[in-house]
Amino acid sequence: MNILILFLLNIGVRPGLSMPDTVISWKYIGSHWCFITKNGIVTDTVWANSDTLANDTTGGSIDTTIIEQTKSGKLNVKSGLKIGWLNSYTNQDSSGFQWATGNARSYEDVRVAGLGMRTNATAPDLIPFAPAITNLLAYGFDGTITAEQAYFAIQMPHSYAESTSIYPHVHWAGALTDTGKIKWQIEYTWASIESNFVAPSTISAIDTMDVIWKHEVCYFPAITGSNNKTISSMIMCRIFRNPADASDTYQGDAALLEVDFHFIQNTMGSRTEKVK
Repeated sequence: MNILILFLLNIGVRPGLSMPDTVISWKYIGSHWCFITKNGIVTDTVWANSDTLANDTTGGSIDTTIIEQTKSGKLNVKSGLKIGWLNSYTNQDSSGFQWATGNARSYEDVRVAGLGMRTNATAPDLIPFAPAITNLLAYGFDGTITAEQAYFAIQMPHSYAESTSIYPHVHWAGALTDTGKIKWQIEYTWASIESNFVAPSTISAIDTMDVIWKHEVCYFPAITGSNNKTISSMIMCRIFRNPADASDTYQGDAALLEVDFHFIQNTMGSRTEKVK
């Protein structure tokens, strides 16, 4: 299959490559992509596979089996298209499906609101979310006596770049004027569809409390997805705080706002309903 590779910079082309205003198409001649003008002439300036400029002497006509531009300006790609640079680019095949590789991929969040979590034994109290007089509430995780916990689950979206790592973090705020460290911990087990859940693992992260009711973010180590983790895989989780832990020195309640998981996405969704 012939694949057209366009390496673009912003809205133009690579420096040193001049695109004629009259270009309506490109043609692959020999080892080069050539510009085709409105009158059907193949220009002397071409872009070689080796990413260098060269001169084409073979001539030719518009090859509309590869790519064409309509009068309305729409670009019709009939085989394949890559936009980017070196190993980082966005692909689009002849069906119109798009996916990205390298630095063309992007990050997104899976979000779990603190107030949307479930509790059981040793649950955090609902405390006033009170940077001012307010009727707002948040789950407050104790900093003096009781180890408190909450439960949640997430499903990896169809945009997830399979087998890549994910990056948990906690949004929180301190509810007492005090200083010290807070240690958040997450227990989890992760399984793809038709795979077994294994014994859970626990990761932890420490953050510093400095100003009451300040929006803080506590970043955890990455969770690897290298064991063939796929779209629609599920992660069962418990988040907790243990004030008896020597690393947790902040004595106030920690108001849990949200737990997020940054993940790498390489498509807008999956090609089929069940398969990436």
